[in-house]
Amino acid sequence: MLPRDRVVFITGASSGIGRATAEAFVRDGARVAACARREIRDLEGAWTLRCDVRDRAQVLRAVESAVDRFGALHVLVNNAGSGLYAPIAEFRSDDLEDLFRTNVFGAVWCVQAALPHLRKTRGQVINISSILARTTVPTAVAYCMTKHALHSFTEGLRVEAGADGITVIEVGPGLTATDFQKSAKAVGSAKPPVNNREGWPPEKVARAILRASRRGTREVWLSTGGKALLLLHDRFPHLADWGLGRWMRK
Repeated sequence: MLPRDRVVFITGASSGIGRATAEAFVRDGARVAACARREIRDLEGAWTLRCDVRDRAQVLRAVESAVDRFGALHVLVNNAGSGLYAPIAEFRSDDLEDLFRTNVFGAVWCVQAALPHLRKTRGQVINISSILARTTVPTAVAYCMTKHALHSFTEGLRVEAGADGITVIEVGPGLTATDFQKSAKAVGSAKPPVNNREGWPPEKVARAILRASRRGTREVWLSTGGKALLLLHDRFPHLADWGLGRWMRK
């Protein structure tokens, strides 16, 4: 059982799910180190710092700074992420490399920096994945690829880090009402297939993340629509492909 005043390090905390998660942990009594590429403003109760997770050296400095400040590390929340909308035929190497550096390599660098400290506290790693870690939608294929990679990384880490008493949790939100699509890159005629303003409030996702941390839940997949998509993909894959194809053509 982690202490109530546990130290929580959260990436991508300047807005959206990351900011809401930082606020939720602060309200729950945690000491929060919140980092992001952009400056974090008015995040009451949290210690904030700048860190670009694409840069391994910055990640190491940020984690060590948090441990120096608070004396320990109990929970790492890998939330930083970016989006890309592009048809497969129009993938560009620089776009893919930047996407993977943020969504996959950034999580790896954070875990590597945090592991020595999490072993001491028998702490947690919480990877914020996506419903799209287990299925794929047109025009968002590149983003889905990164979330599939994060899902595999999480499963492997769960076995390796579990031997040291570290709990590894994956939370997969569905559609969430954030600025994610607004800040995502779009190539050519590609655009988001749905309006994420119709999704869950980030505060509701944050409560699910906090609950998963308290319970040490292995995996959490969120939203009714997201779960329905997974069910259709798993049990009726040909129907899912047909439906997505029609949706894309429209």
